[in-house]
Amino acid sequence: MHLELSTDEILLLKELLESKHRDLLHELHHTDDRAFKDALKVRTARLESLLAKLRVSVSAEV
Repeated sequence: MHLELSTDEILLLKELLESKHRDLLHELHHTDDRAFKDALKVRTARLESLLAKLRVSVSAEV
């Protein structure tokens, strides 16, 4: 799958994902339930992967 985004759209998406990433890290830090914590770790890793891809896209665009 290929998705075409403008630089402004990439920057907005990056900003939103970074905000969600901070929220997830906070939630991860404050949960005691092992299963929930494991699920949050998987979600956080996926989000970090997406952010890395966006950072590469932004670098290529600028």
